[in-house]
Amino acid sequence: MVFAYDQREIVLRADFDAIDERGVLSVPIQFENGPRPPERGEFVYLLDGSGNGCVGYVAKVRDDVARILPVFETWMGPSRPPAGARPRDHGGVHRTIDPASLSGQRDLGGTHRVPRLH
Repeated sequence: MVFAYDQREIVLRADFDAIDERGVLSVPIQFENGPRPPERGEFVYLLDGSGNGCVGYVAKVRDDVARILPVFETWMGPSRPPAGARPRDHGGVHRTIDPASLSGQRDLGGTHRVPRLH
């Protein structure tokens, strides 16, 4: 099976040492002559210059910067995940969400709940 060029997996260069206090990574995106840029709600693959990488959830895209939540449970590469890597408390790609942990949160009608970024 061959996927159309604009439907292929998006891989972004990342500096995992630049994760902020909320566990979010700001990644510059510029797609002038390449595939389309990632969109909010998509999963991308983050890769650093040493061959380390993981899946990331695109939480916000503004101008030429994507705010991405790395999913460190998918970490691959020669190094360990960065010291600032925190496991997510409310589910993840490979973990079931515990409904009891969501008590008191507004029901979003079956949509995926993503932490609000400022």
